[in-house]
Amino acid sequence: MKPPGTYSFEEITPAKARELLANAHPNRGKREAHSRTIAKDIEMGQFHVTHQGIALDISGRMFDGQHRCEGIVLADKAQWMWVYRGISREAIAHIDTHARRTDADAARFLGHQFTTKHIALARRLLIPWDQVSDKTLTRTELINGTLKHMEAIQFARQCSQCGYDSANVRAPVAAAWYTRDRARLLHFLEVLTDGVADGAHDSAAIRLRQTADAIGRSGNAKSRYALFKKSTRAVAAFLNHETLSKLYDASSEQFPLPER
Repeated sequence: MKPPGTYSFEEITPAKARELLANAHPNRGKREAHSRTIAKDIEMGQFHVTHQGIALDISGRMFDGQHRCEGIVLADKAQWMWVYRGISREAIAHIDTHARRTDADAARFLGHQFTTKHIALARRLLIPWDQVSDKTLTRTELINGTLKHMEAIQFARQCSQCGYDSANVRAPVAAAWYTRDRARLLHFLEVLTDGVADGAHDSAAIRLRQTADAIGRSGNAKSRYALFKKSTRAVAAFLNHETLSKLYDASSEQFPLPER
């Protein structure tokens, strides 16, 4: 079968990217956070050439590659990529319709045995404490961060077979692993998991169980962030043997990571 179009390997400068964007088909809404993530990869030298680049129809209008071009403009740095000319309208309807590879999938391609739980916990560790989320965190940053903090992540993932294992609950334990009493942290995980406290000085873990049950797994981003702040307060109180009758949000970061 003769291919309907042609491929060429081209340098896309910021000026060329602007030209392509000006003549782009409005195929989908812009996701500015995604464009900023691509720009960050370009600035860090982590933008990699793949079979995915830019697709133009027979008239030269861009139908795929909008966010890559926006990333080039934001970074103000040229990138080489494949350009496909001559894509049909029938084919355009099927772009990006198949399963997206997860960050864990990408890590396994690189030889790392990560699970989505490892990735999620690393993501919460890497997001600044006072932010709900960070949509510009790149896949490279996330994979490298998971590798860097894997020992702390593995520790925090102990006793997770019985639940209470969300990243927002476990991340404060991983952060505290670097500087605080690990035996006490492990006991926190045990009480959190089985609900059996040795006394009032273990009450923080029980209060966190109750809070996690109330919020559940279907909470929105703000409620999940609130759970993270309450978990931070619970871990700090547990380490200090405080008795808690009610669990409030931590008012500030309690366990800064080594690089912060």
